Amino acid sequence: MKEKNLTRRHYTRYSEDFKLAVLKWHYENGMSENLTSRYFGLCGRQLLKKWMERYPITEKCLSLSAETIKKATEMSRKRKTGSPTTSAPKSELERLREENTQLRKALCYSELRVEAFETLIEVAEENEGVDILKKAGAKQR
Repeated sequence: MKEKNLTRRHYTRYSEDFKLAVLKWHYENGMSENLTSRYFGLCGRQLLKKWMERYPITEKCLSLSAETIKKATEMSRKRKTGSPTTSAPKSELERLREENTQLRKALCYSELRVEAFETLIEVAEENEGVDILKKAGAKQR
């Protein structure tokens, strides 16, 4: 008589934060379900598909940009139909306006970073009592 393998399957429970991080990475990088599952060591793409059903791409907790959402929905349409979506090409003016908007956002972000670094330096100088920034006219070696 054959013996049955009576070992139990081992299921891994993933935290909600991990699930959201995996989905966010998946959507932002535009990878397939298979590659994403392998990258994060999941048991298969079906698990990822369940998470995608539970947390749709428009879910606020994923905090995806509008551009990422648009790109991911177009990718899923292409996969389903097998052909790219037909949309009118953007005019040069529309493309330049979008680029201008993106550059303004990048500039704003950079200005905030500079301000944060300056504040960090000020706090460090106060706490440590050491001048971090070089003074103008200091000797260079």
